[in-house]
Amino acid sequence: MLPFSALFLGARIGMAPSDPRVKLIEVPGLLMAALSYSGSWSRGRYEEKEKWLKELIRQKGLKIVSEPVFARYNPPFMPWFLRRNEGLTPVSRWEDMALKGF
Repeated sequence: MLPFSALFLGARIGMAPSDPRVKLIEVPGLLMAALSYSGSWSRGRYEEKEKWLKELIRQKGLKIVSEPVFARYNPPFMPWFLRRNEGLTPVSRWEDMALKGF
Protein backbone atom coordinates (compact mmCIF):
# COMPACT_ATOMS: atom_id res chain seq x y z
CA MET A 1 0.00 0.00 0.00
CA LEU A 2 1.35 3.43 -0.92
CA PRO A 3 1.54 6.19 1.66
CA PHE A 4 -0.92 9.06 1.26
CA SER A 5 1.79 11.41 0.00
CA ALA A 6 2.61 9.00 -2.82
CA LEU A 7 -1.06 8.83 -3.79
CA PHE A 8 -1.28 12.63 -3.80
CA LEU A 9 1.82 12.97 -5.96
CA GLY A 10 0.52 10.21 -8.22
CA ALA A 11 -2.49 12.34 -9.11
CA ARG A 12 -0.16 15.14 -10.21
CA ILE A 13 2.11 12.99 -12.39
CA GLY A 14 -0.60 10.89 -14.03
CA MET A 15 -0.39 7.60 -12.16
CA ALA A 16 -3.59 5.58 -12.43
CA PRO A 17 -4.92 3.51 -9.52
CA SER A 18 -5.13 -0.24 -10.14
CA ASP A 19 -8.55 -0.48 -8.44
CA PRO A 20 -11.35 0.95 -10.63
CA ARG A 21 -13.28 1.99 -7.50
CA VAL A 22 -10.54 4.48 -6.65
CA LYS A 23 -10.81 7.88 -8.32
CA LEU A 24 -8.11 10.55 -8.21
CA ILE A 25 -9.35 14.11 -8.06
CA GLU A 26 -7.46 17.37 -7.75
CA VAL A 27 -8.58 19.55 -4.88
CA PRO A 28 -7.57 23.22 -4.81
CA GLY A 29 -5.33 24.24 -1.93
CA LEU A 30 -6.79 25.78 1.20
CA LEU A 31 -5.39 27.85 4.02
CA MET A 32 -6.39 25.95 7.15
CA ALA A 33 -6.28 26.97 10.79
CA ALA A 34 -5.51 23.90 12.89
CA LEU A 35 -5.77 23.11 16.57
CA SER A 36 -4.08 19.88 17.64
CA TYR A 37 -5.02 18.10 20.83
CA SER A 38 -4.72 14.68 22.37
CA GLY A 39 -7.16 12.39 24.10
CA SER A 40 -10.47 10.78 23.34
CA TRP A 41 -13.11 12.23 21.09
CA SER A 42 -16.60 13.23 22.09
CA ARG A 43 -19.06 15.73 20.67
CA GLY A 44 -18.65 18.00 23.71
CA ARG A 45 -14.85 17.94 23.52
CA TYR A 46 -14.93 18.67 19.78
CA GLU A 47 -17.30 21.61 20.30
CA GLU A 48 -15.07 22.97 23.07
CA LYS A 49 -12.00 22.85 20.81
CA GLU A 50 -13.95 24.26 17.86
CA LYS A 51 -15.02 27.25 19.96
CA TRP A 52 -11.43 27.83 21.07
CA LEU A 53 -10.15 27.59 17.48
CA LYS A 54 -12.76 30.10 16.25
CA GLU A 55 -11.63 32.56 18.92
CA LEU A 56 -7.98 32.10 17.91
CA ILE A 57 -8.94 32.66 14.25
CA ARG A 58 -10.69 35.91 15.17
CA GLN A 59 -7.71 37.07 17.27
CA LYS A 60 -5.32 36.45 14.37
CA GLY A 61 -7.41 38.52 11.96
CA LEU A 62 -8.51 35.62 9.78
CA LYS A 63 -11.98 34.95 8.36
CA ILE A 64 -13.67 31.55 8.38
CA VAL A 65 -14.63 30.63 4.80
CA SER A 66 -16.14 27.16 5.24
CA GLU A 67 -17.30 24.63 7.80
CA PRO A 68 -14.71 23.13 10.16
CA VAL A 69 -13.68 19.50 9.92
CA PHE A 70 -12.38 17.08 12.52
CA ALA A 71 -9.32 14.90 11.89
CA ARG A 72 -8.53 11.76 13.85
CA TYR A 73 -5.16 10.19 13.16
CA ASN A 74 -5.19 6.99 15.18
CA PRO A 75 -6.92 3.61 14.95
CA PRO A 76 -9.80 2.93 17.36
CA PHE A 77 -7.72 0.51 19.43
CA MET A 78 -5.15 3.25 20.31
CA PRO A 79 -5.33 4.14 24.04
CA TRP A 80 -7.16 7.45 24.52
CA PHE A 81 -4.14 9.18 26.08
CA LEU A 82 -2.02 8.49 22.96
CA ARG A 83 -4.56 9.66 20.38
CA ARG A 84 -3.93 12.79 18.29
CA ASN A 85 -6.77 14.89 16.92
CA GLU A 86 -7.10 18.17 15.05
CA GLY A 87 -9.83 20.67 14.44
CA LEU A 88 -9.33 22.16 10.96
CA THR A 89 -11.08 25.29 9.71
CA PRO A 90 -10.64 26.78 6.21
CA VAL A 91 -9.74 30.47 6.55
CA SER A 92 -8.84 33.48 4.44
CA ARG A 93 -6.62 36.39 5.42
CA TRP A 94 -8.44 39.74 5.41
CA GLU A 95 -5.81 41.20 3.07
CA ASP A 96 -6.42 38.35 0.58
CA MET A 97 -10.13 39.17 0.62
CA ALA A 98 -9.41 42.88 0.05
CA LEU A 99 -7.33 42.00 -3.03
CA LYS A 100 -10.27 39.99 -4.39
CA GLY A 101 -12.74 42.82 -3.83
CA PHE A 102 -14.76 41.32 -0.95
